[in-house]
Amino acid sequence: MDTSSEQLFVKVAPLAQKWALIREGETLQLLGGRYADFLVPQFRYAVNLGCSYLVASTLISGATSVPRFPGELRSAIAARFAASRRSPLPAASPPAWTRPDSPESDVPHLSAAVRWLQDTEAPIAIAPVHGDLTKSNILKQKDRYWLIDWESSFTEGPVSVDLVANHVDMLTHSRLTATADEISNSTDLPMADTVAALVFLGARGNAAALDSLRRTFP
Repeated sequence: MDTSSEQLFVKVAPLAQKWALIREGETLQLLGGRYADFLVPQFRYAVNLGCSYLVASTLISGATSVPRFPGELRSAIAARFAASRRSPLPAASPPAWTRPDSPESDVPHLSAAVRWLQDTEAPIAIAPVHGDLTKSNILKQKDRYWLIDWESSFTEGPVSVDLVANHVDMLTHSRLTATADEISNSTDLPMADTVAALVFLGARGNAAALDSLRRTFP
């Protein structure tokens, strides 16, 4: 494909913060422009500039923000959740998405939630995930939706996070709190998948998710 005249969207981060952009580039490459029936930017290239890291993807033009989380997107993710492979959290070496982005962080209730997932051995739906799928990361272009800003993504993560993230975002804006049990009931997700989603969000520093884990695993 000739991309010489193509407009690109470029993100640059200091090397110390490069991992989010590395994850974004890896996930965009894997998805190839699609997440379920929705569009995502096409990965073009990544460059290590010595003191910073750069990822370039296709620029989306003529798109507007959405007033609310699209119901058809929620339905598509629910179908994706049902079709995804399921596996328990490994006891010996928990996956990278369970670990805080800031290595110096010590979050006891996050660790307690991970241990609970390991002890229960409940299977969790796993697939490539956006990780921060709220209405602020969704654009509409005519009759098509674009999912943008994949810096929180993982090529393998709990699919439930793409259903729970918007729910947690609404709790944040409403200044409300909820336990994992309450979120599980509200989203119709199994408890293990709900806890996995909160662990994912909490490890990325989401304060509302961490509060939910604190209330669930005091």
